[in-house]
Amino acid sequence: MTDQEQDQTKLVIRIAAVVAILALLPAIFGSRLPYSYFMNLRWVVLIASAVCGVLLRGNAGVLALCVALGLLFNPFSPFHATRDLWRVLDAAAAAGFCWILFGSVKKKA
Repeated sequence: MTDQEQDQTKLVIRIAAVVAILALLPAIFGSRLPYSYFMNLRWVVLIASAVCGVLLRGNAGVLALCVALGLLFNPFSPFHATRDLWRVLDAAAAAGFCWILFGSVKKKA
């Protein structure tokens, strides 16, 4: 992977992790985000999972995580769950993207 691809991959992963973390803010502060935010979250996670899965396909663990997140957050055939379960899933998605970012994307020398 070239340095440019690595930088682009890191950017996509950071965006997905931040968006997933922001989805947890209503639970912390007791407010609510609009439904459209969560629909956009599905798209962001799906796209980030696809990009990570393609660019980091040599790592079986990363590929499995990307496929799982892509299937779970896909906007075409949505997975329906309670708000509390989605909070756990959002936290797990953010943690997964952070794991990919800090554990699987090689740092520049």
